[in-house]
Amino acid sequence: MTQLLLNKYFDKIIDDFRINTNVKKINLGIKGLRAFEFLGKPYKAFILDSEEIMKVACYPSIVGEELDKLNSRIAENTFRFLKSMGLLNNKILVEHVLRASLGYKVHTFLKENLDVSELWIRTRYVLPSYRDHDDEEKALEIPFEDFKALRDFSGKKIDLFIQDTVASGRTAEVALSRLFELAEKHNVRVKKLLFYGFLSEQGLDILWDKILKKRNLEFVAIALGNITPLSENGYDMPVYGPDEYYYSKTGNLRNVGAVISEETLKDWLPHFIPGADQPGDWSARQSKLFNGYDFEQGDIKKHLINSEKLITSLKGILEVNFPWLFIILKHRINEELNNLSIKKFKY
Repeated sequence: MTQLLLNKYFDKIIDDFRINTNVKKINLGIKGLRAFEFLGKPYKAFILDSEEIMKVACYPSIVGEELDKLNSRIAENTFRFLKSMGLLNNKILVEHVLRASLGYKVHTFLKENLDVSELWIRTRYVLPSYRDHDDEEKALEIPFEDFKALRDFSGKKIDLFIQDTVASGRTAEVALSRLFELAEKHNVRVKKLLFYGFLSEQGLDILWDKILKKRNLEFVAIALGNITPLSENGYDMPVYGPDEYYYSKTGNLRNVGAVISEETLKDWLPHFIPGADQPGDWSARQSKLFNGYDFEQGDIKKHLINSEKLITSLKGILEVNFPWLFIILKHRINEELNNLSIKKFKY
């Protein structure tokens, strides 16, 4: 019944939330994986979709070992996609942006099947930044880096692979700027940059305009599920919905929508809570995090509590401003709130 009602309102959802479904399907032949290309950008932009990606994006209550297992299956299919598209050519350097990037797990399949070297950097907001990346005064620092592997590739061409979440793009800008600085020092030429994860259109455009288009390289973005919009806070990355941050600050509606295929959107609508943040606090969702020196525990309980607060707020916004949508998704919203509440006591 939920799916039938959402199909009835499908065009209205696309129009009201300015969702962009203008993507081209790629015939892959990889079981359980769909891929699309978003044309019209000065860089290549691909979107991957699977049941596992949907679960990670739509269910913030999925954390810890359950999240790890899903990410491993997603990463294996991503590796198959990269191979089938001929995107793995030169020597590959993986730049890990700590602490969150290891959770995406594609590096494990690259290392098992190809000759891969790794670089490490940790960037950190000087002030707390959860759901608040919009303040330009918030500085980023680099408490740890290890780029020793660059020395082995002096005078050579490499492909750079980064798996991380790109919301505002500020963390990625710092990580890439530092890498390019040291690559030039060691006479290492980056031929291709592959960026994979939950990726916002605004963040990708900023990276291209500010630091990538002036370089003679190929930029390939591989996004999970959709190329996301960005909330006014520079943090939340929903599929579609009201901007909770903007509404809470101003009392006014600001609707946002992703770049996503119609196939994916139809499949995801019964599961996604409008306005929710797809990656959530990506590092906090993980049970084990590498900080550059050793492993530490992810703050899963914090992620669960914060997700519960966000969805509770969205529930009220939807009930008042989108009653037709709230009625259809009320059961799903309450289900997720219940899952978050139960799991937070476990952690």
